[in-house]
Formats: sequence, structure tokens, C-alpha cells
Amino acid sequence: MRNRMVLCIIIAVLLSLCSCGKKHEKYTTLIADMANDGIISEKEESLWSYKYLTEKCPEKNSCIFDGVTYEGNYDHSIIEKYNSFTTNIYYSDDGVVFGLKKDDGKLVYINLMNNKFWDTEPFLEDVENPEGYCLEYAKKIAENYVSDISSYEVLKKEPSVYSNLKDDKEYTMTLYEYTFHRLVSGYYSSDAIAVLVTSKGHVAQVLTGDIDVFSKKTPKVEDSVLQQKLNSRIKEVYKNAGYSVNDIIIETQVICVTPDGETCVYSSVSLKLAQKDGSTKGTKIRFATFLD
Repeated sequence: MRNRMVLCIIIAVLLSLCSCGKKHEKYTTLIADMANDGIISEKEESLWSYKYLTEKCPEKNSCIFDGVTYEGNYDHSIIEKYNSFTTNIYYSDDGVVFGLKKDDGKLVYINLMNNKFWDTEPFLEDVENPEGYCLEYAKKIAENYVSDISSYEVLKKEPSVYSNLKDDKEYTMTLYEYTFHRLVSGYYSSDAIAVLVTSKGHVAQVLTGDIDVFSKKTPKVEDSVLQQKLNSRIKEVYKNAGYSVNDIIIETQVICVTPDGETCVYSSVSLKLAQKDGSTKGTKIRFATFLD
């Protein structure tokens, strides 16, 4: 009898371990995030915690960026949205923040906008043709991380303009942000790098994604199937919540690899909903559609 009980316990543990490693079936579409408006209140899948993690790593570390060495003290770790890897974050004594990839120690993030930056950068002269100069500079920075920049599509964010008053004179500084995305199966991917450059001609911040994560395999996506699954899930979710869906606007869709190693398309969607009384309201929701 005792042997039988032990055997049952072993089987239960093995089944538990197997179920934990089970992957989602292809085109399974689950709620990954939602607007904080109370319409939908629970996720079906949590891919990125957005919380600070604590890792066992060196308390002090250094990196080299653009020929300059930065040393810092460990503060926390984080798994950035769309990334499969953990980044360990360090702070230098003068406020420069940099992130090193947990697995291999590569520099994947640096923020140079410390107090010294804001005390000096806004008051410098703009370079000639700032937008053109900053794009070319951003490309040069990105080329240090990717093998072929021509295979990446660049997205430009609306420039941010900052005004400062000093000695009764107004100074302005513009920040240009460029994100270089590798297209995978027709979708923007997490194989990306974002570079922030000032109109004064200096890099302010660099953030890399999962560079070369799709170099060994390109996931196959049947776009019509994916969109049909997404639309039907949206209607199902909000029908269960007491709403009908009037309008679906897909804002972004990014193909990425989760921290668990699964490939998915992460869709950010805006919706117009109708209630039974005829009134309408807007909301936003995000779904992960798994491809493995």
C-alpha cells in the first residue's frame, strides 16, 4: 500500500512537471494586458512582469559605449516588453544608467540623460540639418549591434522639443527617436534597436531588443488565420463582458519570443464598444497569439 502511494506521488509530480512545460497550441490567442477601466480585469497570460527583479550578479560592473567606459552599481533586473532575456541594471555615481544582458553581459541599454546632461546639452548649438544628421548618427550606432542595417526598417517617432530659460534667454533642444525593426514574416519584430539623439548631435539613450533572435528560424504566420483568431477572441471576450464590438483598430503587432521561449504575435488593439442601452465607449486591450 505504501509503495502504491509513493508511486502515485511520483506520477503526480511528473505530470505536474510535464504540464508546466507544455506549450500553447498554434494560434492560441490569450489576453495579455488591458486598459484599467474595469471592463476586462484579468489577464489570461502574463508574459512580462514589468516588476523589478533581483538577480545574483556582480554588485559592480562596467560597460564601454562610444569609446567611454562607465562603471556602476547593481540596482535591479527587468525583462523588457517583447524581450526573452533578463537585463541587469546598473547606476553610475553620476547618474548614468546602463543595462547588461544577464546571459552574456552584453550592453543592451544605456541612458546618458543624467543631471550633467540636462545642465549642459540644451544650451549647446544645434548641428546643421539636425534631423538628417541624427538619423545617420542613429544608423551608425545601430550598426554596432546588428549585422546588416539595410535589412531593418526604421520608424521615426514625433520629435520632442524641450525649452529652457537661462540668463533671460530661451534655448531649445529636440530629441529624435529612431527604432530599427527587423521584419519577420511581414511583421515588425522584437529584433530591434531604438536610438535617441539630440539636435546637438549627441546620443541620449540606446535600447536594444532581441537582436538576431530569429536568425536561426523564421516563424511561419498565416496572416488571415491570425487575424480571424484575434477578431473572434475580441468579440468573444467582450460578449462575455456584456458588450458588442463596433470597431476594431489594430494599433501595433509585433512578433517576438517570450521569456519561456515561445514565439507569439503581440497585438495592441483599440476598440469601440456598444452597450445594451445603445451607448458606446472606447477601450484598449492586448493579445498574444502563439505560433509554436
